[in-house]
Amino acid sequence: GSPSAARVWADRVGVHQTCACIGATSADACRALGFASVFHPEQPGVAGWAAAVREAAASLPAGGSD
Repeated sequence: GSPSAARVWADRVGVHQTCACIGATSADACRALGFASVFHPEQPGVAGWAAAVREAAASLPAGGSD
């Protein structure tokens, strides 16, 4: 989502989750908000975002509750 969506997410559920962003702008916003684990593609777009989601999911511990 957008940087504003990241702010809402951070306000409502905190920043301890792993996040997968659609591009660098959203990823930069997530890092600035304090999200510790941020994934994003080199080029924004749905295909790259899907790859970032797979990478983020693979980074979670077995049983991943992050």
